[in-house]
Amino acid sequence: MMKNKESFGVRAIKWFYGVPGIGDEHVVSELNRVGNNAFIVLALYSFFSSIGSFFLALGGSRQTVLIWLAANGVAITWGILLYIEFGVDHHHLLDAEYPIGQAARMAKWEMIQFIKAWIFYFPGAYLAYFIINYGMGHESLSVFLYDLTNPILAAIWSLVMGLLTVGPRVMRIKYHKSN
Repeated sequence: MMKNKESFGVRAIKWFYGVPGIGDEHVVSELNRVGNNAFIVLALYSFFSSIGSFFLALGGSRQTVLIWLAANGVAITWGILLYIEFGVDHHHLLDAEYPIGQAARMAKWEMIQFIKAWIFYFPGAYLAYFIINYGMGHESLSVFLYDLTNPILAAIWSLVMGLLTVGPRVMRIKYHKSN
């Protein structure tokens, strides 16, 4: 029995978007369309945000510029992620149906995906805490590295992001009785 072998690119796209099941041509083309639209919106927003940052940096205080940049980072991240989520969900690319007998296997797979997401988000959260603390002038690198609250807070934020990444996928799984 031959297995349908997916290319690395298709597997990477499916992992990023959280699409379960086999990726046929329709799924891949819709994911590419949503991703291309998200990139165009991101590029336009980044361009205008950079112009705003430049003019704000000329006349604003350091704290105002940092707040502006942090707000733009949040807007870019959440805006694009929500656009992708709604775009992919609108085309029902995230729906998955499995036989009831596969529930334990799917639970194990989703737990592994959650752990991978948690590990993936931790370095970014830890770096974000450092940038925020350093940018506000609160501490130096050596003080930051020896403070145990920073990795704990980063772990909590990466846990929340992991739950927000994997949780909706788990809720979209439907099980049916196999014949």
